[in-house]
Amino acid sequence: MAFQVGDLVQVTTEFKGPLDGALVVRNYRVSANTGAGADAQSAAASFWTAFTAVFAPLMSAQASIVQLKVQVILPIPRKRAGYANQVAVPGDEASDLLPKQVCGMLYLLTPLSGQKNMSKVFVPYPYEAANDATGAPTGGYQLDLAALGVVLANDINVGVATAQSTLTPVVYHRAAGTGDAIAGQFATANKWHTQRRRADNRFSFT
Repeated sequence: MAFQVGDLVQVTTEFKGPLDGALVVRNYRVSANTGAGADAQSAAASFWTAFTAVFAPLMSAQASIVQLKVQVILPIPRKRAGYANQVAVPGDEASDLLPKQVCGMLYLLTPLSGQKNMSKVFVPYPYEAANDATGAPTGGYQLDLAALGVVLANDINVGVATAQSTLTPVVYHRAAGTGDAIAGQFATANKWHTQRRRADNRFSFT
């Protein structure tokens, strides 16, 4: 079933390391359709291409992007999801992994103030060569993090030319069932962050 303007779409990207896994979850509102509009399956193929291109440079080759899922969650949740689980895409960097709980950090911002109106993206599986002599992310890593921010913080066109949808990234407020547009605004962190769930060999959600 094709997306409808106003649908809230959730995109879940699955990563695997040597001993654990991680999930990065992003939310979008359908803001426009061309033709019939995209469906979950064609959107998943588009997101897979876009996301693997910007996540892989931030990752050690000892970890991979293994699957991506797209599903409408509002206003009417749809059980049928779209999947992209082609050949797993390993990280670009031959350098060893940093400790598995260590993550890069990207902040996706809305025009509204307050932490509830921003979204944190814990970027999994950074590599040792990205850690400078002071224990902070290198300039090169932060440039790659900014490239990820450009993709995650801006509208994306998904589907095929004759049935395409424009999706706007949002900060999703689950209790209210609403989402505030991010509209190109993001910031990168100049220090590493940690997720204790990853230290416990559990899947983590960001």
